[in-house]
Amino acid sequence: MDKYVIEERDNIYVLHNLVKSTQKTIKKYMFFNRYKEFGFKSKDDFIFNYIQKNITTEQREKIDELMKQENKLIGYKRKKSNEKKMKIREEIKEKHGNLLYKEREKLVKRASKNPSGRAIRMRLLKDLKDDEIKALKRKLKLKKKDIKDIIKKIEIDEDEFETIQEVYKYFGGMVDPMDYIEGLKINWMDCSIIKGNTALISIYNDKYKILSSNLKKEECLAFDLIDLFGLYNIDIFQIIEMKELKVKGYEQIKAGQKKLEDERKRYKKMIKEIQSKKIGNKYPKLSKYLKNIIDVYIKLLEKGIENINHTGQFLGDKGIYFVSIRDLVKLFNDEGIKIEKSSVCNKINLLCCLGLIEKVFAWSLPVALIPDDKKVYKAKDWYDNNYFILPKVDFKEVEKIALILKENNITLRNFNKKTVEEVFGQDMVDRIFQKTKKENDKEFETKIEEFKNGNKEIEKVDTIESDMETDGFSTISADEVECDLFDF
Repeated sequence: MDKYVIEERDNIYVLHNLVKSTQKTIKKYMFFNRYKEFGFKSKDDFIFNYIQKNITTEQREKIDELMKQENKLIGYKRKKSNEKKMKIREEIKEKHGNLLYKEREKLVKRASKNPSGRAIRMRLLKDLKDDEIKALKRKLKLKKKDIKDIIKKIEIDEDEFETIQEVYKYFGGMVDPMDYIEGLKINWMDCSIIKGNTALISIYNDKYKILSSNLKKEECLAFDLIDLFGLYNIDIFQIIEMKELKVKGYEQIKAGQKKLEDERKRYKKMIKEIQSKKIGNKYPKLSKYLKNIIDVYIKLLEKGIENINHTGQFLGDKGIYFVSIRDLVKLFNDEGIKIEKSSVCNKINLLCCLGLIEKVFAWSLPVALIPDDKKVYKAKDWYDNNYFILPKVDFKEVEKIALILKENNITLRNFNKKTVEEVFGQDMVDRIFQKTKKENDKEFETKIEEFKNGNKEIEKVDTIESDMETDGFSTISADEVECDLFDF
């Protein structure tokens, strides 16, 4: 090979690595998200042309000024952090002078996290429970009118989006909260949103996050602009309409969101109803059984509210959601309650018998939730994933079943497939207990074949087409979700 060709090839290789390395270093600057303002097609295109110096003098001057501003803010944060560490280091040295330097540095690292010496718990706004949201709303400084004014002021370079997820990404990475909310800075300041907190703007993975910290509670809330607007009951759909944005398939997605929201309300209503005194007074037999199983039932319903968004699938008019038994066990363990997986499974079975929850087995699953490749679902024990729906509950009928259980001396301890078959028959067994692998495979493959051959009447599911990850109602295949098996 000609030596000049070799040299040229090597130079291209070196240039490629240099560009790649430089991109990684400068990608942290947020102004590259404003690529359209500088006339580029994408952020990567902007970065590449900047490295190659394919920019005008005017663009260069503007970039230098923006880079200077960001470096100043980053330097300020680093300086404050170092000053804090130096002070803590001096205090620890004075108090623990007999320790080795390495041992004192460990104490410095721990104490630097916050004044109490313990790590601050980071929480996402969307993970707060209803009672926590209500308490938070009482501490908000801004009024709904202020939020609407902020939305009106936000300047958007484009008004057409392929998906709602693109709208989320735009507001997360292209709209700087500091430009529209007075008092928010890149360093810790008095929070202009939540009373008693301090706040700053965090820039990570090309996204702006508002971090509002309460050192007394040792917790920090992380949220973006869309989350903030949601606190004032302004959702993504209202934002789209207020800004007159165009989103492909918008009306269909909005209808889907309404359907999912109605399901979530149904679950919340059931949680409230099942814990009311009315149930105990009106349905005494059910009440006695509930004492032993209500803990798992509440967790199942809460998981339904959280996970029903992920499938976006309906069986009839009931939303399907998945639950990992291992996750349920972990939730109890995290609360200091020891419970075995077999105990959780048995409680779920009793709930199914009473008609308070309903399992969705493989032969009832929507095809959209099943991988096309049979090797995939077999390898992951697909036929045993834990899917549920909340049926329409008639408490009078539930009380009748509880009475039958009581008359036959069936308790949680002796509740099993055999006792169910003896008292209620095979139909009830089929509703509660999973079939064998062989039987399941046969029915499962029959369903797939019928669907592929055009018998789509078996598919009684409305698919909500959306890719909204931030709001949590994205349609994903269940092989992306780690689930346990019903081993009973």
